[in-house]
Amino acid sequence: MTGLELPRHPQPASPAGEAVAAYVDRELEIIEGIKRGLADVEAWGIVSHDKAMAEIYAAIDAGTRRKV
Repeated sequence: MTGLELPRHPQPASPAGEAVAAYVDRELEIIEGIKRGLADVEAWGIVSHDKAMAEIYAAIDAGTRRKV
């Protein structure tokens, strides 16, 4: 359990119960996606957008200087 799960019954007692259950299910999917993304960052050493762009601009600048 992640701490956000509600006790599940075979059938929710009301439309409001169904809505809450559906909401919790969607939110748990989002949280799991975030956790997978964070694990990917740690496992693959993914760099931030700013660092990636700095490296790209440095490579472009270095290529430009060689041509001149």
